[in-house]
Amino acid sequence: MTVLLLHGLGCTGRVWDGVRELAPDAVAPDLAGHGSAPRLDTYTYGAWAAELLERLRPEGPLQVIGHSLGGAVGLELAARGDVDVEIVVGLGIKSSWSDDDLAGMARVADKGVTWFDELDVAVDRHLLTTGLRGLLDPASDAVRAGVTSEDGRWRLAVDPEVHRVGAFDLGECLGRVGAAVLLARGVDDAMSVTDELADHHVPIVEIADAGHNAHVERPAEVLALLERAGAA
Repeated sequence: MTVLLLHGLGCTGRVWDGVRELAPDAVAPDLAGHGSAPRLDTYTYGAWAAELLERLRPEGPLQVIGHSLGGAVGLELAARGDVDVEIVVGLGIKSSWSDDDLAGMARVADKGVTWFDELDVAVDRHLLTTGLRGLLDPASDAVRAGVTSEDGRWRLAVDPEVHRVGAFDLGECLGRVGAAVLLARGVDDAMSVTDELADHHVPIVEIADAGHNAHVERPAEVLALLERAGAA
């Protein structure tokens, strides 16, 4: 059995370092378009899942914890049917998308890459855009993995085109998933709303004293959700 940890938009697999200290055998890859992973011509949740499966070629059953974008990819991975996914914990999944939400993401993609002359400025932008400011040490490897350099300048280690992915249809995807599913959110997470998640009739857990990045704030509680999902 392999525990697979999937990060959110703009992050890298290193954002799971706190969880991997508790579960060192867990696998936390970069999703396509992030960090050191390949880029895709077109980003869809299904394309992310397919590329990840092709790259990792996991053996044996999988138990997945996915944060935000990673939660959507984890559900798509389970929906494929060509890999044995036992459990998916979807943490902080956004299930309701407004026109303003989608337009804002399109503007980020249209803007393209922003270059920074100073590492510290690039790091701070990474922390800001991922909601990790104040949660992780800017000098940590987990944060530095979110930026990259070229010709003495710095940029975020993410392909701006990932922001064109569009809305995730949680209900439609759940209808194709045969694995045990648990949805979770930090109680202070403004992106993932309990009442909206409840419409999908799967178990929901709220994590106290945590926001959108509950896996960083409460790693032990998030890891324990796998056992809770399996028992539900």
